[in-house]
Amino acid sequence: MIHRRTLVLSSLAALSLACVKQPTVTIDHADVKDVTLQGIALDVYLKIHNANVYDFQIRRVHADVTIANQIALPPVDMAPAVWVPSNGNTVLPVATEVPWTVVPVIFKNVCWPRIG
Repeated sequence: MIHRRTLVLSSLAALSLACVKQPTVTIDHADVKDVTLQGIALDVYLKIHNANVYDFQIRRVHADVTIANQIALPPVDMAPAVWVPSNGNTVLPVATEVPWTVVPVIFKNVCWPRIG
């Protein structure tokens, strides 16, 4: 009887760990950090949701940044070493810069159609 109960509990524990869920990443918000001769420095805050029963660590981030699926910005590479708790959220700040050469294109393609 004890062996059967142990086997059932072990099987349930193994099945619960086998159902790994992909973490989700959404943009929480962005702040203008600085305005320089090169462009507009932004901190984009990503909200990472972990629906799993275990914590995990974000060791490296590589992101191809695109605005409105049209305007490519320089890629972002960083090593934050941030933990995301089980069944929880973590907000991760990511620094990026919008070059001045891209700003008119953003207004023309992203902002202007909404204003007009």
